[in-house]
Amino acid sequence: MKSPVKKRFPLDLTQYTLRMSRHAQKMATEKNFSMDTIQNTYNNPVRVYPSGSHPGQFRITGNGLCLVGLPETVEQEIETPKEEFKMVEVDGVSIPFPVPASFKNDVVKKRFFTVITIYQDMKLTPPREDQLDTPEGRRYADRYFKGLGRG
Repeated sequence: MKSPVKKRFPLDLTQYTLRMSRHAQKMATEKNFSMDTIQNTYNNPVRVYPSGSHPGQFRITGNGLCLVGLPETVEQEIETPKEEFKMVEVDGVSIPFPVPASFKNDVVKKRFFTVITIYQDMKLTPPREDQLDTPEGRRYADRYFKGLGRG
């Protein structure tokens, strides 16, 4: 029996933690997309590909959804205690005794895939009023009214 072949995508999503922008959270709520379905789409995508219209962004599809987002690396400074011990003599034996530690600053890099927006994949939906305020939204509205879908 053959073992399942892992699909290769242009972005290794296992290296990132999924997070949602406020707009993506709003869209998911308005469209009744469950967080379980969104997480499952992210963990088991059918397709991952770079956006043709927005360099640096990627589209992740599966479960009838398309997650549009941006891979990001964020540096975070954290304080970690230094391990310090003082030798204390007890009954003639020196033993290490922990003392209140000082702290050192470390920089930790965290990698996130931030979903910017989310929609039903391969389904044309009427443009929203707020979309018409942007060039991308107007282009989508033109495609919608011509029945062409996304390009």
